[in-house]
Amino acid sequence: MPTSRKKDTVKNLVEKFQPSQAVVFTDFTGLTAAELSGLRSQLGEHDSYYTITKNTLLEIASQQCGYGKMAQEFTNGPTATLFCFTDAVTSIKIIYEFSKENNHLKIKGGFLGKRVLNQKDVITLAKIPSKEILIASVIRGMQAPTANLVYVLQANMRNLVSVVEQISKG
Repeated sequence: MPTSRKKDTVKNLVEKFQPSQAVVFTDFTGLTAAELSGLRSQLGEHDSYYTITKNTLLEIASQQCGYGKMAQEFTNGPTATLFCFTDAVTSIKIIYEFSKENNHLKIKGGFLGKRVLNQKDVITLAKIPSKEILIASVIRGMQAPTANLVYVLQANMRNLVSVVEQISKG
């Protein structure tokens, strides 16, 4: 018979799973409490939640949310879960950069929406340029034709001025 504490934990996990854009599972073996606390606060600044929960409770919560049975690699060994509520890519970048700096944290995989991501997928997602950089690239691409048109029109004006100047000298 499940205890009320376990039921509350599953309920809290379901409340985290449902609004999440992405969920990432990590192995945190070897991290100190201070490192975990620092990582949590850094992720919290980006509307994310990082928690350590029993694997069986994670599986129950994920099934209740329609994720189906979680991959065995996600729930093998100690597991910490990252729930990304708004900007998933930024939070995944933070966890990826932390894992590069600290060999104790290992990314296992996760979900993007309802799509299952393996470790390589999560790392690929972490390497995507930030939202601001992508927006700037699109704007630059949209401005390029206009800038080229202005340059061409200015060239005609420069040529006209140059011809008038030559005539006045000549």
